[in-house]
Amino acid sequence: MTLNKLPDELVLRVVYQLDSPKDLSNLALCSHHLHAIAIPILYSSFAENQCQQTWAFLCTLLKRPDLARFVKSFTSTSWSVYWSPPDSLDRNRDDVKDILEMVFATSEDKSEKNLWLWDFYSEENWDAVTAFVLLLLPNITSLKLPDYPRLSTWVSKALHRACKFQDSNTSSPYSLSHLRDVELAADYFASGDVFADMVMPFLPLQSLRRFTCAGLWLGQRNIESLRGNVTHFSLPSSDVNSLVFAELLKCLPRLVHLTYCHNWVDVEEEGAAQPFIPRAIRDGLMPSRFSLEELVLVNHEEEWEDFTFEVVPLPLGSLTEFEKLRKIDATVYTLVGREKSHQYGNVQFVESLPQSLEILVLRNCEPDIWSLLHVLLDKRRNGCLGKLRIVNLVSRTKAFMDLSASREAAKKYGDEAEDLGILLNIVVGLPVGEVALIGGFRPVTSQ
Repeated sequence: MTLNKLPDELVLRVVYQLDSPKDLSNLALCSHHLHAIAIPILYSSFAENQCQQTWAFLCTLLKRPDLARFVKSFTSTSWSVYWSPPDSLDRNRDDVKDILEMVFATSEDKSEKNLWLWDFYSEENWDAVTAFVLLLLPNITSLKLPDYPRLSTWVSKALHRACKFQDSNTSSPYSLSHLRDVELAADYFASGDVFADMVMPFLPLQSLRRFTCAGLWLGQRNIESLRGNVTHFSLPSSDVNSLVFAELLKCLPRLVHLTYCHNWVDVEEEGAAQPFIPRAIRDGLMPSRFSLEELVLVNHEEEWEDFTFEVVPLPLGSLTEFEKLRKIDATVYTLVGREKSHQYGNVQFVESLPQSLEILVLRNCEPDIWSLLHVLLDKRRNGCLGKLRIVNLVSRTKAFMDLSASREAAKKYGDEAEDLGILLNIVVGLPVGEVALIGGFRPVTSQ
C-alpha cells in the first residue's frame, strides 16, 4: 500500500517522524493529499540562526499569506540586527506597505506607518522586523528571542495594540490572542530600561501564560498597575530588587510556577547588586497561595568564596497557607536563615512547610544539614508532611561528603528516609548554578 492510500492518522504518524524540513517539503510535492497534510506541519514552527533565513521566511509569507495561519512558534537567534533586506524583499515593499496600512487603518496618526516602514528597511531594524513578524502570525503561540537587545519601539507598540484588542474582546488578526509562551534574554550591553521595554509590554496580555526573561536587572522603581494571567514566571540569572519583585508578583495572582535565580548582573550603568530578601518574595507570592505548585529560589551569590551578608535577611517564612505547593527548590539560607544550625530554626523551618509538599531540594548544603534532616524525618514519623517522597541535598563542594561523619549520616538518614517512604538523594561537587533549574519531579541521582 502506498503512503498516499493510508488513513490520515497513519500518514500523520509518518510525517511527524520526519525531522528534516527538506524531507517534509519533498513529501508535500508528492500529491495534493500529502501536500494538505505536510504543509501545516512544515510551517508550524520557524527557528532561525542567521538573518537571511528570516528574510526568506518573510518573503514566503508575503507571497503566500495563507501559510501564516499555520505558524505557531517563532524563534529568532540572530544577533542584534537583521541588516538590510535582500532585493527579493525590497521588491515586496508594496506588500509591506499594504500590511502596515491595514494595521494603522483606524489610527489617527498615519506618520507612525511611515516611520515603521523606514525602520524596517534601515540597518538596525531588528525591532521593526520582529514586530512585523508578529503582525503576520495570527495564530502564534510561542515566541522565543534569546540574546536580543531590548525590544523598544515597534514591538512594544504591537503588544500595546494587541492588549487593547484582547481587553475589549475585539476579534483582530493583530490581537495575538493565542500567544501563551514567551522566552526572552536581556542583552547585558543593551541601553535603556530593559524591564520597561522587554517585560512590561508582555505581562498584560490576557492570553499569556508562560513568561521567561533571563539576565534581567531591576532596581528601585514603581511597578505600574497591571493584572496578568501568567501562571509560569521565570527569571533565571537575574538581579532584581526583592521589594520591587514582591510588588510585581502581587500583580500575577494566578502563579503555578515561579523560578527566580538571583545573580549579580554586571551591567556598568545599572549600578550595585540588588538585595535578595526571601521574606519579601514570600509576601509577594501570597496572592498566589491557592495556586502555586512549584517554587524555585536560588541565590547564586552564595557560591562566592567571600560571600557575606551585609544585612542578614529574614528567611522565606511560613508556607503553610500554600495549599497546592508540591515542590520547593531553594538554598538553605533562603529557607532557614543565616543561623540555620540553630535547633529552634530547624524546627521552625520544618513546621513552616506545607502539607502538600512532595519534593524538597536544599541547595548549598553544609555538614550541619543533618540536624535539619533529623528534625524533618522526626516530624514525618509523627504524621506531618505525609506526601513528601523526595529530598535532594545539593552541595557545591565535594568536601561535604569527604568527612566520615557525613558519610555515616548519609547512610543513617538515607535508611531512615527509605523506611518512611522518602527517597534521599545527595549531589556533591556541582555549583549552585549548574543545577539551578531541576525540573519536573524526577529525582537527582548522586554523583
